[in-house]
Amino acid sequence: MGGATDLKRDLAESRAGEAALAEVLAVMSRTPPDLQAVLDTVVQRAGELCDARRNGSLFLIDGDTFHLVAGSPEPSEKIRDWQKRVRQPFPIERSYIVKHAFESKAVFHVRDATVEADSDYFRQDAAEFGYHSALGVPLLRGDAVIGVLSLIRPEVRPFTEREIALVRAFADQAAIAIDNTRLSTETRDALERQIAVSQVLEAMSQSTADVSIVFRTIVRSAVNLCLADNASIFRADGEVYRHVASATASGRFADEAAFERIATEAAQQGRLVKERATVVGRVLLERATVQIPDVRADPDYDNTRSLDFIAALSGTPARTILGVPIVKGAALVGIVIARRNEVSPFSPREIDVLETFARQAAVAVENVRLFNETKEALERQTATADILRAIAGSPTDLAPVLDAIATSVVRFCGATDAQVWIKRGDDLYPEAHYGDLPRSNRPVAASADTVSGAAMLERRTIHIPDVESEAANAFPVTRERFAALGQRAVLVAPLLREGSPIGTIALRKREPIPFTPNQIRLVEAFADQAVIAIENVRLFNETKKALEQQTATADVLKAISRSAFDLNSVFDVAVENANRLCHGDWAYVFRRDGEVFRLVATSGGLPELVEYEYAHPTSIGRSTLVGRTAIEKRPVHIPDLFKDPEYHWPPNREHDVHTVLGVPIMRGDDVVGIIGVARMQVDPFSDEEIRLVQTFADQAAIAIENVRLFNETCEADNATFWGGEGNSFVVRAQSGLPGKYDVGTRLTTGKSVIGMTAAARRTTHVPDAARDPSLPQDGPGTRLGVPILAEGRLLGVLGLTRRVARAFTDRQIELVETFARQAAIAIENVRLFNETKDALEQQTATADVLQVISRSAFDLHTVFQAMLEKAVTICAADWGSIQQLDGDALVPTVQLGGTAEWRELNAKKRYTPDRDTVNGRVLLEKTTMHVPDVRADPDYRWSEGTSIGAYRTSLVVPMLRDNLVIGSFAMNRGEVRPFSDQEIRLVETFARQAVIAIENARLFNETRSRRTRRPCAAPATRTSTAWMAKRSRSGPTSVRFPGSIRVSRCRSTAARWPAARSSSGVRSTSGTRRSS
Repeated sequence: MGGATDLKRDLAESRAGEAALAEVLAVMSRTPPDLQAVLDTVVQRAGELCDARRNGSLFLIDGDTFHLVAGSPEPSEKIRDWQKRVRQPFPIERSYIVKHAFESKAVFHVRDATVEADSDYFRQDAAEFGYHSALGVPLLRGDAVIGVLSLIRPEVRPFTEREIALVRAFADQAAIAIDNTRLSTETRDALERQIAVSQVLEAMSQSTADVSIVFRTIVRSAVNLCLADNASIFRADGEVYRHVASATASGRFADEAAFERIATEAAQQGRLVKERATVVGRVLLERATVQIPDVRADPDYDNTRSLDFIAALSGTPARTILGVPIVKGAALVGIVIARRNEVSPFSPREIDVLETFARQAAVAVENVRLFNETKEALERQTATADILRAIAGSPTDLAPVLDAIATSVVRFCGATDAQVWIKRGDDLYPEAHYGDLPRSNRPVAASADTVSGAAMLERRTIHIPDVESEAANAFPVTRERFAALGQRAVLVAPLLREGSPIGTIALRKREPIPFTPNQIRLVEAFADQAVIAIENVRLFNETKKALEQQTATADVLKAISRSAFDLNSVFDVAVENANRLCHGDWAYVFRRDGEVFRLVATSGGLPELVEYEYAHPTSIGRSTLVGRTAIEKRPVHIPDLFKDPEYHWPPNREHDVHTVLGVPIMRGDDVVGIIGVARMQVDPFSDEEIRLVQTFADQAAIAIENVRLFNETCEADNATFWGGEGNSFVVRAQSGLPGKYDVGTRLTTGKSVIGMTAAARRTTHVPDAARDPSLPQDGPGTRLGVPILAEGRLLGVLGLTRRVARAFTDRQIELVETFARQAAIAIENVRLFNETKDALEQQTATADVLQVISRSAFDLHTVFQAMLEKAVTICAADWGSIQQLDGDALVPTVQLGGTAEWRELNAKKRYTPDRDTVNGRVLLEKTTMHVPDVRADPDYRWSEGTSIGAYRTSLVVPMLRDNLVIGSFAMNRGEVRPFSDQEIRLVETFARQAVIAIENARLFNETRSRRTRRPCAAPATRTSTAWMAKRSRSGPTSVRFPGSIRVSRCRSTAARWPAARSSSGVRSTSGTRRSS
């Protein structure tokens, strides 16, 4: 009977335990779950089932302390008092049950604590609180004890094994409930954090140019996620920090008008001082996150600071303050501050949240900086392109270019106005102006007591941030003038052409605000462009003027023989120029031979037609152009010979010649020749082109007459023109009987009449060379040598020979000397004409390249290709290349001409700084290098290059930026033929333009790369946020645990969420330098 009773009792107890556990599980499964209710149920049911209903407690562990989170509903009076005390953190070492359960991580059960406790303190404590038997069961998370569930009895009555097992089950349920709540809270916090981060990212993506929107979003999120009463952001601005955003938990300021005023005043007075009296000062001092748990308890904190600011912000003084630095690289760019009105330190999680916001603030600041820099760079590029277009479009007019430069520097450099001054004599003259300040219309002296004069004289940029400061004492004239006009800041950059000043660009401001280093560099860049424009216009105008002068000498050339003897050379030059300048397909000269005209010179034309004309003389008659011109003795122009009824010369029609022009070469009233031009299509010649051919006809007539007169008057067997080349002479032309030397023969200045004439620079007459032992080279007969001189320079020697010894008369010698003077004039005219033509071609090439730069400012390959084609063509180089700096070596990037094998070899070459190659020397010397013959240069050692490239003369010009070689221009010739000074200057011009093109492309690429650096995390953040929101629709709101959860101090956050230049020289192989 007794056994049955025990069995029934055990069964009842078991069912009661199961019911209690079921009740706990039911509470845990409520929606939303309530952790406090779960813990209260655990303690209450455990106490009831184990006969300790008034003496149950559940504690949570936090480091080396514990605190009570749930207790029996009706404890004894002493236990109630103790429970009140341990609601706050209490040392584990001072609790007998908690200490042993925590340290053993197992069930702690004692029969009588008043006897068995291991210290007098614990025994006395048990006696004082009136308990004997005690049970402590740990709440475990893995191997960590997170809490203790304890039961005590006022009498000595140990807990049974069944009761201990039941309490362990309750402890496990409590641990599960706590973990569930922790995970749910962490999930909710993470969700809130992700939402806040996504909002900040969204603000960053929508406000690339305005960081204030991002800052406002950050402070609102900081208040919500960190449970702060208010938050603020301050930005460093020079030596002060300025308030940029604040938010409060209530969503409004205590006194908004006062707050805005106080924030503005604080920004003007708040110096960036490293100190411990303020949060900002400590963050500056430690360059790390700073938390002050209680400002009133902190002896270093000055509570009197910012009282008005905080009063207007929230109305309540802060007690706990957290400051986090906003850092970009090594610079502290701002501070985020969160405040609480009560003593409640921010948790590590909350600190981490605020630090995350600080990092986002740094990214936002950098994004805005990059955006503004990119915008400025793009605007600068646009301005540069506008100026280049102005340069290319106004080769003869400087005003549009200088106006564009003045406008651009004001626009991009924050100036009130800008003025461009050009040097003429000793004064500076105003050329262009833009801005609000009065324009200076009178020239000023380029003296050192003005900023503009000093900048020009000292060849450097001068910047005076405030003309009322001591720095302006050196410029009294500028100081006085600025004071009268109310101007404060000035910046002047000199315009330097090959190191020589030609003007200045002056910028002014009304306020004493300094120009930034970037603005100064930009002004200097505009100054370089102004120099290029001025130089282009100067060269173009000089070329135009020279060309007009050359045209004016055409009438003089009609009366001067261009060659005393060599008619073929005259005819060849005439038809070549006529064909080129008149845009013909074929030009020709016919000379009269009795009753027919024979072809003697031609340029262009179909080979078979030219051969036919050489073989078939043209008779005089109206059926041919030549015959009709001879009859009419005036220019004959047939626009389309197929429509001319009188024209019957089959070869021209058979070869589709359409438009023809013939001009007679006259001697008196006689036609001695015809010069003309033909076109293969119907394209009539203009009056100007006809006049030009008439000029060539007049010159040909003079040449023919000179030769006739010379031969008839001087009665020489042979006349030879010797042209000077270095220390030797070359036969350039002959007339009369064949002489001892053919055209092209080279003769050194030895023992000959030619050598004696060249040495003495006066006429030499030898009546009988056979009797003169000092002339073994000349042979028998009479010799006459007359020097051809131009301003003391020896251009050549005119030599006459009679095979029979018969002295020339004084009259004949005088006549030959006259011809020599005419030859000198003709040679100089040709030289001047060719120089003018070359200069015009170079100017045209420069303008073409500038147009390419303006059209393709960012396509470096196209610009380089255009430059190289022009340079190779105009400089008559056989091939060329452009190199760019790659590390410490020059690497070819564009090549033109040469063999495929050479181009392949050169493309792989890395030119390092050495003397083995010309490019290497340029890297070493940073100046133009010109080697007339690389094979004769003892330092040149790249044998593979000379072998495969087969070049002899080499020219390399550096591309210099800030005196650093960033590339090079290389020109090569396959023969020993040095480049002229003019050709070298042209390549140096192209090199300077190449530097501008490289800089333009670099800025554009930086601009384009910066524009790709945009925040892209917001979409991903929104995706993860949505997933987390779906996973945790709701969570516990009433319990908060140590480190991440607080039981009592939780507040709803729903109400706080907002509605969602230098010039280089040329170094030759001899080591001498000349100005470039």
